[in-house]
Amino acid sequence: MARLETGKVQEGDDWPGIFIRGDNALMAFSPALKALIDGSASPIEMAYCESLLRLLNSADVAVGENAVQRVTITQSEQPR
Repeated sequence: MARLETGKVQEGDDWPGIFIRGDNALMAFSPALKALIDGSASPIEMAYCESLLRLLNSADVAVGENAVQRVTITQSEQPR
């Protein structure tokens, strides 16, 4: 099975969404946003914030189909 990467994802013809891997969320985006909110963001943290903004804006259907990860959502039974 292919590993889902941080980025734009789309299932069928539904609106695209954004998937953020846990390692990206915890080691890059979260600390960068906290530093931005605290007013202490370094240039690297500002770059992560700008990257996150571009990522979120990529969900716009007008942005195009390039770099869309196609996914199929399935529902599995919960173990009892």
